[in-house]
Amino acid sequence: ATPADAGGPVAMGPAATTAATRALQSIKRNKTVYNTFSATIDLAVFKDYEAKVGGAPLDLKQLENRHRRGLYKNDLRAWVRDARRVAGNCLRYADDPRVPQLRDEAKKYLKMVDKQIDEVRRGAVLDGVPPAAADRAAPRLLKNWEKVLVALEDAVYAGGAPTPPPAPPAGAIFLHPYASYFLPGAADANIADYEQAIDEPVCVGDVVARLAEGAYASLDGVKKDVDLMFANAIKYYGPAGSGRRFNDAPSCDDYTATARRLAGLWNKRAGALS
Repeated sequence: ATPADAGGPVAMGPAATTAATRALQSIKRNKTVYNTFSATIDLAVFKDYEAKVGGAPLDLKQLENRHRRGLYKNDLRAWVRDARRVAGNCLRYADDPRVPQLRDEAKKYLKMVDKQIDEVRRGAVLDGVPPAAADRAAPRLLKNWEKVLVALEDAVYAGGAPTPPPAPPAGAIFLHPYASYFLPGAADANIADYEQAIDEPVCVGDVVARLAEGAYASLDGVKKDVDLMFANAIKYYGPAGSGRRFNDAPSCDDYTATARRLAGLWNKRAGALS
């Protein structure tokens, strides 16, 4: 069996590479989308960016440069991931649906790039990659990914009853990785305690990124992660949770009550998606 047959990385052959090059050229012709997502993120200005998105910035110019230098030639999956991550990072950071401009552009970009990824996938098959391996390297998004995202926005971000800015979204405490809610170097003991108490941390941003990058094969995967997110909050801030050593009881009670309420809203929205 070849590495691709065995589930290993899929190299980008000539047809896939050409399709990827054309994909980037096609995106570049849409000036509004390209200008939005080719701009460099200034970390001196957006100091919380890396903490909120769980990694370094990625823009279209970086993607083009890496592609041109052949950095993806041995891993088609990495090209597909990064092409989609441009949108996923935006959706993670521009976290308030009440201010929808950037989120709408990210959704538009994701739809655009996904059509191009179909061509890249077909190119891989023309290069001799088995169809199943091409599907693993360039996984398809859920057919109803936009509806899933709207369900998350309605249930978790807005909590079923959106309040106007500048009041924080109802689900603000669930949007980003736990450590991102503290200044660098602050509350280190608190963060270490959370990491020890919670085996598998997950936030809304993680779910959105996985949704945007094609990591979910079905809605069940989304539901599992969202359920885990709320279960983690209830465990950590509940009556026996170690989070009570760092937060007062009323706050912990409020966190757990919010988790249960938003979980109920999410389950209703998710039930309508099935």
